[in-house]
Amino acid sequence: MKSSADSPDANNRIAQGFAAPKVKIDGIMALADARAAVAHGADFIGFVFVKGRRRCMTMDDTRDIIRSLGSTCPPAVGLFVNEDAATVRHVVAECGLQYVQLCGAETPDYCTELGLLHWKVINLHSADDYARMPPYVEAAGFVLEGADNGPGGTGQTWDWSLASAAPRDRPFFIAGGLTPDNVRSAVAQVQPWGVDVSSGVETNGKKDPDKIAAFIHHARDASLP
Repeated sequence: MKSSADSPDANNRIAQGFAAPKVKIDGIMALADARAAVAHGADFIGFVFVKGRRRCMTMDDTRDIIRSLGSTCPPAVGLFVNEDAATVRHVVAECGLQYVQLCGAETPDYCTELGLLHWKVINLHSADDYARMPPYVEAAGFVLEGADNGPGGTGQTWDWSLASAAPRDRPFFIAGGLTPDNVRSAVAQVQPWGVDVSSGVETNGKKDPDKIAAFIHHARDASLP
């Protein structure tokens, strides 16, 4: 994606100032990952429960990480793709998760019947896709990703300008292709409620504490006048 960091619009948004975004570090796989996220001020940490994905976690390992963090643990989020509702509820209860992120083709009825605090992923092809959001009446918010990002995310950069027109009646994250180098531009352009990152703060497939620190710093720095 072409950077908008030097555009008049982006610079004007930065000059005006706006609320700093929440930061979610996804794909936590080890206690060291979670501790790095906590140390640098992440607002949420995410665990993947999608079979076949490299970062897929077991309930035991997730529960151990959350318990080890104790009172320092930020709200923990479980990522699921078209999972049986009973299984999702079981994982949430066993691991002590506060939110679930639904990344597949889950219907509004499924989300309502699930009965859990959840964010629904919406893949944006065009602004017309915003019409898909209102039926998800029980969603606490949304995660906006590019059209080419498959279920559970691919880390691909996309045209964040599409997210600038997102309805502001509920919180939304932007996700997909964010890195410490581009998150400031993305936040300045979109002014989302939150930003969501996984592969963008990794080196050789593992969470990098320095990248986590830089990402959080630049995400929040974008909101300063």
